[in-house]
Amino acid sequence: MLLVVLLHVPVLPTLLGDAPPEWLERTQFALQPYRMPTLLFLSGMLLEQSLRKGVRRYLTGKVEGIVWPWVVWTVITTVALREVTALLSPRTWVLGYHHLWFLTILAGCYVLGLLTRKVPLWVFPIVLAVVAILGVAFGLDGVPGGEMVLRFCWWSSFFFLGAAARFWLPRWQEVTGAAPVVLGLVVVAWSVWVVLTPEARLSRSVPAYLLSVAGVLLLLWVAPRISWPEWLQVVGRNSIVWYLAHYPAIGFTWLFLRDLGVSSWWVALPLLAVVGYLVPLLLVPFARTPLFRWSLNRPPVLTGQNG
Repeated sequence: MLLVVLLHVPVLPTLLGDAPPEWLERTQFALQPYRMPTLLFLSGMLLEQSLRKGVRRYLTGKVEGIVWPWVVWTVITTVALREVTALLSPRTWVLGYHHLWFLTILAGCYVLGLLTRKVPLWVFPIVLAVVAILGVAFGLDGVPGGEMVLRFCWWSSFFFLGAAARFWLPRWQEVTGAAPVVLGLVVVAWSVWVVLTPEARLSRSVPAYLLSVAGVLLLLWVAPRISWPEWLQVVGRNSIVWYLAHYPAIGFTWLFLRDLGVSSWWVALPLLAVVGYLVPLLLVPFARTPLFRWSLNRPPVLTGQNG
């Protein structure tokens, strides 16, 4: 999540009509094939645990923890980026506004996840990936609504791949020898290629999909071999706060700096990075409040008793 924040520092000025140095923009392309697939994969790993709670609690929890903050932070982000009129656009609420597209995909995945109680779990990542890849190959992304459907299929396939991970992940993490090394070399080579050929990062092809999966697999193999510091684990437990808050904070700050006439990227980018990390950090104590989660069954304010 910390890496997502850092990578958005040069991205947001670009989306808001300015252009950072090309070398800086290209640098963040290196991890783009792996960043969101990893987040969706990790989210999918929680599906089985959520389904055990029963359908009612399952759906209620997703409304409280995904739909509610999506609505709240859509409003906050449009205000921060000075695009309040975007609230009137159906696209904002269907596809997600800026970084909030992730929550729209996640909500759709959890709705679709109800079918895993009747359909074998391994079917979902395969079917969704095939539909996404073949749909683009046959030009279905050009028909009305086609891009929206294929986009969902592409991203949700990583979610359900994570949901199915319990069948194979433990064995993969125990693998030793040359396989992880070779995988690492492939991932690094693809990252370099994406930096040199930026359009490759947008590909929805079989090679692009397999290489994104390779990056996720490499991370999952490395993760248990690293002793993660406690503070980083705290960030992970509050990842929703970091994801939602960093983006409007960076965007608001960039627009403010532009108003002040700050034109030096060497000044602006460090400031954007500081704000991108500081604002979510300050908001972590509010993670259980309606700013990030609405509880239909208990007081949302974090107290000594429910803490």
